[in-house]
Amino acid sequence: MSENESGTGQMLHQKRSFSEQDDGFYEVNKVSKKELLEQLQSSRRCYEVSSRKLEKQKIELYDKLRHIAFFLSWWPLIAQQFYCIFQNRESADFGIEQSIALLEQTPDMEHIKKSLQNEQSGIHAMLNDSFSPEILEKVTSTPDFQSTFTFPLKDDSQLSESKTILDSEIERVMNDLQSAEGRLHSILKLPDRSSSYTLRCINESVSSHPPTKKENPVNGKEKAASVGEALGQQSQLQELSRLQEEQQAIMNIYSQQMSSVDSKLSEIDNIIIKRKNELGSVDWEHLQKSPSLLNLMHVISLTSAQYGALEQLYIECFEDREFFLHQKRNFDNYSRSYYQSVLSDFETQIVALQKDEHRIAQAKADLLKASGKKQAGLDEKVGILTEKTDKLKELDAQVEETKKKIESINNSVGAKLQERTKSLLFQRELSKFLTQELAHTERAFRLANQQVLKKIDMRMEELTNRYKVEKDKAEQKYFVTMKSGDSLHAEVKALREKYKKTDEFTSKMLYTQHLTTLEIIKLEERISDLSEVRNTSSRYSVEFQVKQAAQNFTIASQEKKVNNLEGIIKKAKSELTDLNEQSSLLSSNIVSLEKRNEHHEWQKRKLNDSAVSSSEEEMKMYRAMCKCSVCNFERWKNSAISLCGHAFCYQCVQKRIETRQRRCPICGRGFGASDVVPMQL
Repeated sequence: MSENESGTGQMLHQKRSFSEQDDGFYEVNKVSKKELLEQLQSSRRCYEVSSRKLEKQKIELYDKLRHIAFFLSWWPLIAQQFYCIFQNRESADFGIEQSIALLEQTPDMEHIKKSLQNEQSGIHAMLNDSFSPEILEKVTSTPDFQSTFTFPLKDDSQLSESKTILDSEIERVMNDLQSAEGRLHSILKLPDRSSSYTLRCINESVSSHPPTKKENPVNGKEKAASVGEALGQQSQLQELSRLQEEQQAIMNIYSQQMSSVDSKLSEIDNIIIKRKNELGSVDWEHLQKSPSLLNLMHVISLTSAQYGALEQLYIECFEDREFFLHQKRNFDNYSRSYYQSVLSDFETQIVALQKDEHRIAQAKADLLKASGKKQAGLDEKVGILTEKTDKLKELDAQVEETKKKIESINNSVGAKLQERTKSLLFQRELSKFLTQELAHTERAFRLANQQVLKKIDMRMEELTNRYKVEKDKAEQKYFVTMKSGDSLHAEVKALREKYKKTDEFTSKMLYTQHLTTLEIIKLEERISDLSEVRNTSSRYSVEFQVKQAAQNFTIASQEKKVNNLEGIIKKAKSELTDLNEQSSLLSSNIVSLEKRNEHHEWQKRKLNDSAVSSSEEEMKMYRAMCKCSVCNFERWKNSAISLCGHAFCYQCVQKRIETRQRRCPICGRGFGASDVVPMQL
């Protein structure tokens, strides 16, 4: 155990002494890596923000140029049609096929190509959606709807010069941005090296155990540690070279995409120049007097009238919608208040019925108890009567015994009977009198008993009848309450069904309201489309009349774009200067790292030369010191306890944590899961 502890201390001492060999060895560690990473992250964020801004500006410019090209690809052709009419040329058939071909000539209109490819009814559908059938019939009935589009064009030197200047500026900005992207991508590769596991472990060990100022001799252990670090740095440099190659491939793909975008932009610019030249060659004086222009103005007036009608219809629909919403709110409030009051009444009635039912059940139980008590009293009286009848039977038996005794006496004593006849006659008369008295008393007792029994029976019948009547009344009341409860449940069900019907009606109203809103939205969309058509027609009619003003406006817009591009160029230049400074700093760091790598290689060669002379026993000893002593030196030490500094394998440490044996096997000091630190030998 002590050998393992001394082995870990010697390994830490190796790292400290190895750090003292070269003063500039941990130069990168002395430079704050947090600041370096923050600088790289800030530069990456600046690059991402600038790239996003550039992409947004490209998309906006591309959309604007595409829309301009689309509009300019149609209106010069219409002007050419008018020009051909003024020149009294023969008009060719300009139908759907030629319109599809013209749409296909416009740049980057794939969605229109797909929707109109091999489908001539697509244009009819678009026109039917945009205009009313009356306007379409009037427009298609005019002979100006079909024409040819051929006459010579003129150049505009100012626009071409401004376009060439803009192209050169855009190319220069794109080249600068590409170079900046390349530099930044090459710079962004470097932080990957600082995230390696070996460097983190070495830096943590060095930071937790600061190097001592005493000079110790370098032994074989220090050399082995330096060799491992040199090999780790060599593998990291290989990984960096691979990442550089991948980044270069990505940059090549991005440059190809940028070149394709530039080619598309150049094509769009050529089409814009072509359409502007076509606009410049139109004869405006003849065009203003053409019947086609008058028909177009008539169509515009019709569309404006239709727009007014649709607007009025929209106002009416909106008022109806508000009225329906108001009615719905009133109906909801009324139904909610009515049903709440009805349900509250039903709930109170149900509570009262439940109370009555409970009271009836309690009265029924009381009646059953009283009837049981009365039945017990009757049973007691019947027992008393049976006892009295038994006593009378005993008296009769005694009388018969006395008679038998008398007869036996008469038979045995005949002489004495004559003498005592008088006494016997007297006794007989007395006995007869007594028997008569007994018979009278028995008869009276029986009559009284019968009367008592009759009274008891009558009382029992009265009580039973009364109890039956009360029971019938209670049952009738119970059945009435049950019927009333059933009727209340039926009424509640009816009210629920009625409420469901009202819900269905409200849902239908909401559905109709939704349909009306959809119709209103469609009408609004159609109104917006018609308003756009009216605006475009009015705008282009004004553009027909004011050509020079439009050209000046386009030149001013191009100048604004040039100014914007100049601002972008300035920002890109400032970003390039910042990136150049960061790249210079990082290049200096790269040079220092290369020097360190050379130093590691020199130490590796030196260690390889000295390792030949080391004995096998020392190697075994050192290997045993680097292996875990808990699992019988089966696995390497890759985890250390930060409280005591003893190192073991990760599996043994986790096993002790799971079995709650959280004490160091060497020194017995307690530790937790957070005190286990990974290490790399």
